[in-house]
Amino acid sequence: MESLALKRCEHSDQFTQHLNEITHNSLKFALSLAFILVPLFYFLDLAIIPTSDDRLCDRFGMYRLLCTLMIAVQLAVLHYSKPSGFSLLHGYLFTINVGSIITLMTVDLGGFNSRYYAGLNLVIIAFNFVPWKPKSSIVNGIIMLSIYLGVNVANPQPYEPHTLWSNLYFLISTIFVVASLSVFRHRQILSEFQQRLILEDTANELVLAKKELWGEMEVAKKIQTALVPGVRIIENYEMFSQTVPASLVGGDYYDHFNVYDPKIQQHREWMFIGDVSGHGIDSGLIMMMIQTSIQTYIRSNPGSTPSHSLGLVNSVIMENLSRMNSAHYATLSAVSILPDELIVAGSHQEILLYRKKEHEIESIFVPGSWIGVTDNLANHLTDISIPIHPGDIAMLFTDGITEAENCIGKFYGIDRLERKLLEYSHLSAECIVENILSDVEVFQKHPQDDVTLIVLKKGYHCVSSSAPSPKTSA
Repeated sequence: MESLALKRCEHSDQFTQHLNEITHNSLKFALSLAFILVPLFYFLDLAIIPTSDDRLCDRFGMYRLLCTLMIAVQLAVLHYSKPSGFSLLHGYLFTINVGSIITLMTVDLGGFNSRYYAGLNLVIIAFNFVPWKPKSSIVNGIIMLSIYLGVNVANPQPYEPHTLWSNLYFLISTIFVVASLSVFRHRQILSEFQQRLILEDTANELVLAKKELWGEMEVAKKIQTALVPGVRIIENYEMFSQTVPASLVGGDYYDHFNVYDPKIQQHREWMFIGDVSGHGIDSGLIMMMIQTSIQTYIRSNPGSTPSHSLGLVNSVIMENLSRMNSAHYATLSAVSILPDELIVAGSHQEILLYRKKEHEIESIFVPGSWIGVTDNLANHLTDISIPIHPGDIAMLFTDGITEAENCIGKFYGIDRLERKLLEYSHLSAECIVENILSDVEVFQKHPQDDVTLIVLKKGYHCVSSSAPSPKTSA
């Protein structure tokens, strides 16, 4: 199978283009090297040529000059041309060029008896790094061998037969070795190219998968955003809430809605806030499960208490978490909003309560357990009544605010949040939320967790103008 795959790859247009590029660049390097070495070998000529034969020195110098000029022309052509199937012809042309001058030198130095033929072996070996195909290596070697034999036969000189056979033996052996090496080199280039294609395909698949994943996350975000409640005006109350997810799909949960209770023949207002462990798609999914369960149960049982509602919701979430094989859990508080009090149940963050009459902040702890931790959550929950008077403000939040961390590792903290609530207590619920979230944003440059803030203000005696921007503090 691998052999068939390599063969298909070998005949592909992409591989042909890839091989042409390697050949083109390899020839430019080889010719650059030859442009330097061919003239330098003239010093070897001077050492071999008899000192009394000045004409032979001049002739060898002319050979090397012409050869170097031809190499320069080839370099110029390669530099200004693009890789193609014709690039390989420069290799053959170089062999003819250099092979011819070396052969002419052997003629001048004794024909077949001259040891200068060794330069032909050097040329054949030197061009081994050009990615010839095996047949190209053989053709190149035959060209070199033909020039050597043809020129010397055309210019006959006495020679020793054993010397000729020795020379031919080494030339043919060199051609065979280089052709054999080219087989392995060509297969190596082919295999590397195939691996590169596989890596490129894998990379493309990863890019497509990433786009699909982000597309799915965008859809999840839109669904989650659509489920977030808008601004509500509750009789005798002003409410404003906002969430800022740390990731594309957040794990914070909040909701508020009203249902008609036939027993008291009026609507009852409900508010929920929670935080699913972690953030991302899983947390967002569990958050939507919690919201759906709450809405379904409360609308079917409008007279239920907060503690009883959370107990029933927990049993549904526990079953879903088990099916998902998930270890997620959620902190969750349920609030029933009555005209003069709040009925609260569920273990989440403490509730901050601004008392207008005393102009101070109360921190109210609500006992209980988390959603998704125990089957019998109702046994751990208690409904707590919080009286609320005109001008009082109830603030509910997730730990993304209090655990926001600045660049020196200091947390935003509950104390700072209390001070900010006290500072902005004269403002509308919307202004309080916006100013506190702005302060958190200034404090924390790089959010690590989702942030949710809800402000419920009793009565409408609120300042509607915008508050001054919060100041930066550590």
